[in-house]
Amino acid sequence: MRKKIIRISILFGLALFAFLIYKTGPSEILRQIQKLTWAHFLILVGMRLVYWILRTICWQIVFVAYDRRVPFLRMLKARLASYAVSYLTPSAMLGGEPLRALMVGGSSRRRSMATVVIDKTTEIVTMSFFTIAAVLVALARFSMPRSTRTVFLVFIGIIVLLVLFLIVRQKKGMFIGIIDAMAKVGLRFKFIERNRSHIQDIDAHVSDFYRGRRRKMPLVALHYCLTFFFWVAEIFVTMTFLHVPGVTIFKSFLIITLGNVALLLPTIPGSVGVYEVANVGIFALLGWNASTAMSMAIVRRIVTLVWVGVGLLAIWKSPVNIKDF
Repeated sequence: MRKKIIRISILFGLALFAFLIYKTGPSEILRQIQKLTWAHFLILVGMRLVYWILRTICWQIVFVAYDRRVPFLRMLKARLASYAVSYLTPSAMLGGEPLRALMVGGSSRRRSMATVVIDKTTEIVTMSFFTIAAVLVALARFSMPRSTRTVFLVFIGIIVLLVLFLIVRQKKGMFIGIIDAMAKVGLRFKFIERNRSHIQDIDAHVSDFYRGRRRKMPLVALHYCLTFFFWVAEIFVTMTFLHVPGVTIFKSFLIITLGNVALLLPTIPGSVGVYEVANVGIFALLGWNASTAMSMAIVRRIVTLVWVGVGLLAIWKSPVNIKDF
C-alpha cells in the first residue's frame, strides 16, 4: 500500500510539472532559460558548492562542541550524500539524515546521529524564524484573498508548534517519546524495538547538548543565518542571469521563505510539481509571470541535480552498512 501511494504521488508530481510547462508554454520557458550562458551556469554550480560548505561548517561546530573532530572533506561528502537521499525520497527532506552519521564514521555513531539532530533542529528553527518574518511581511504589504491570509496564518501556527515541540521534546527524549506515543495507538515496529537502547543513547546525547553545550547553539544559529542569506544571494544571482525585471534582494528573500512549505511535503520526492506550483503563486504575488517562475525553478532543479549526482557518487565511493549503526 505504501509503495502504491509513493508511486501515485510521484506520477502526480510529474503530471503536475508537465501540466505547468504545457500551460506556461515550453517555448517561452526555453527562451528565458537560454539567456543563461555556460559561464552563468558554472557560477551557479559554484555558488551551490559554497552553500554546502557553509552548511557543513554549521554541522562541524556541533561536532566540535561534542569534543569530536572529523576531516572536513568527509563531513562535506556525508552532507551531500544525505541531501541526495533526502531529495530523491518522499521524506520531507529528512530521509538522508541518518546517512550522515553513518558516513562520518568514528567510535560513536549514536553521538554522530545526535549532532545531526542538533544541526537539523538549528536549521529548522532558524529557517522558521525567517519564514514567519516573511509571511508577516507578505500579509502586511500584499493584498490577497481572506482564504490565502488564513492559510498563511495557519502555516505560522504550525511552524511555531513544530519548533516548540522540537525544543521541548528533545530535552526530554524526543525519539523515545514518539515511539511510546506510537505504541499507545498500536504502532509497533520490531526493528525499532530491537534498537530501543540505541535510540535512548541518541536521545541522551541530544539532551546532553542542551544541558552542557547549549552555549554553542547561538553560534550555530548565526552561521545558519549567514548560510541563509547566501542562499538568498543565489536566488538573486539566478534571477539576474535570467534578466528578470525588478529583481531585488528583498524579493529573493520572499521567494526562498514563502516557498519553504513546498519542500516539507513528505510524499513527493524533491517536491516535484508542488515546488513549481508554489513558485508560480509566489511570483504572481511579486508581479512576475508564470514563465519566469518556471524558468527559475527549472534552472534551480538542474543545479540541484548536479550536486545530487555528486552526493550519489559519494555514497558509491563510501558504502555504508546500516548494521554498523
